[in-house]
Amino acid sequence: MSHDDTYAFLVIGRDLERGGHDDRVLDVQAGILIGRHDGAGPYTDLMWMGVLRSLSALQMFRRIAGPMVSGPATLNFLLRDLQFPRSVERCLVEISRALLELVRHDDPMAGCAEVQQLLERADLGSLGADGTSAVALHDYADRLQQGLGKLHELLVTTYFQMEPSPAAPAPTPTVLLPV
Repeated sequence: MSHDDTYAFLVIGRDLERGGHDDRVLDVQAGILIGRHDGAGPYTDLMWMGVLRSLSALQMFRRIAGPMVSGPATLNFLLRDLQFPRSVERCLVEISRALLELVRHDDPMAGCAEVQQLLERADLGSLGADGTSAVALHDYADRLQQGLGKLHELLVTTYFQMEPSPAAPAPTPTVLLPV
């Protein structure tokens, strides 16, 4: 496929969906942790391994971080690791690169930067470690999802929403009379 505007939109769509999917999986994990009164106890690492498996990321995580799985390490990997193609940060970088190939990219680039700032400001060490921080993870996942949704809306507004055409005179109806 030629790397033209069509390809840029394909990359943007793919990476926007990937980032949103990872975020939704993390939100489900937060819901599981919230529901557990013991903070998942000794099974927390197994729960986070399940999250990595569901995103086909366990093997890559172990190559990068080693055999021990923890909530903060998993969150850092899934949200910020630039080497992992499905991390939210990597998806945003790829979206930014594709946007640079398009005209009128200022507004979507600003939306992408807002989501990247949300990623950079998060204290991932305190999110998702146990049941009490799961509420914070849930809130963070919601804010991240809202940021990705806003980016989507900016893309739609900038590239796909058609401007209404100027009011044209209404056509005069044609009446056919029987012969």
